[in-house]
Amino acid sequence: MEEENIGVVGISYSIVLLHKYGAIKRGSGFYSTKYFKALFPGVEEHHIYRIRVFDRCLRQLGLITYEERGFIDSPNIQKTDLFDKLITVTVPERK
Repeated sequence: MEEENIGVVGISYSIVLLHKYGAIKRGSGFYSTKYFKALFPGVEEHHIYRIRVFDRCLRQLGLITYEERGFIDSPNIQKTDLFDKLITVTVPERK
């Protein structure tokens, strides 16, 4: 079932997105839209992605700030200083 793979497949892609865009506070929908477009085209299970990646993983590790904005709105996400201290992303050279 495809739902079982959401957030598990491509966790490194989520890390790359946070590295690139995480300095500015953004709604989690910003990241989930990019994630689904790249890895699961046509799937729109944003709440599953948000819970598995941001709430249960990166927030618990202290790698992001997670600011809830109410029941309907997606939370704001921003990477922490710890994220930058622990994670380095390098773009491979093209041949």
